[in-house]
Amino acid sequence: MVHPEARQPERDLVTDLGGRSFSRVGNFRATMGREVEAKEHENEVFARQICHRLDEARTHGELESLVLLAPPAFLGLIRKNLDQQVLARVGLSIDKDLTQLRADELRQRLPRRLCAG
Repeated sequence: MVHPEARQPERDLVTDLGGRSFSRVGNFRATMGREVEAKEHENEVFARQICHRLDEARTHGELESLVLLAPPAFLGLIRKNLDQQVLARVGLSIDKDLTQLRADELRQRLPRRLCAG
């Protein structure tokens, strides 16, 4: 699965500035920050999409066991959104960011038992 929005810079994801409010003290305006940054939101959206797809695979009998490999923060989002029945099928979790590697480099970094077949 690919979610290009999560790789875009924050400035490209946000279409307007945060809201403004008047200060109770003094006569100036302050910019109100966003509660969740756009990039973080896109990561959460992508994590939920992945979890939904994994649950569909489980439901259709396409998922016996699962290895999770993701950067630590994204792995946390996956685990947070994963259905308990899918989570029970996780045999191995690897919290590393290997997203910039080519396929052959990735195979060299993974345990041999994952690359067989």
